Amino acid sequence: MNFDKYAQKGNEMLNTLAKDLEMDKEDAGRILRAVLYAMRDHLSIQESLRVVDQLPMAIKGVYVSNWNISRKPERIRSVSDFLDSVRQYQGLPPENDVQDNNVALFALQAVFRMLNKYISDGEFEDIISVMPVKIKDFISSNIGRDKIM
Repeated sequence: MNFDKYAQKGNEMLNTLAKDLEMDKEDAGRILRAVLYAMRDHLSIQESLRVVDQLPMAIKGVYVSNWNISRKPERIRSVSDFLDSVRQYQGLPPENDVQDNNVALFALQAVFRMLNKYISDGEFEDIISVMPVKIKDFISSNIGRDKIM
């Protein structure tokens, strides 16, 4: 097994996100973890497994860490609900990078832009397709796509 290769791809994703967020990798990593956990809580197990299949090994580890697969997917109805879920996983200040709504929205956009870049188009569209309309609209208007199904 070539663990350096797995780490390299994970670092590439994290560096892309850190650059977009204009912050260091550690802070970007906390945000990535929180958004992945919030997304994971909304997706079915089957959809989550399809997402995990597309992630580099290092990011797969982040996604599945502390995952309770017996937990029923949460109903997130709005961008605000999604941000609340992200904040829940961020923890208390000073580790919470997304207390401010503008920062939180920018962080969410950046993570979805990064996922859009590294996950296949079909799988990214599948992820977005199970999101509520308000979240679909938010994501599609902020990642440079004209339309997401």
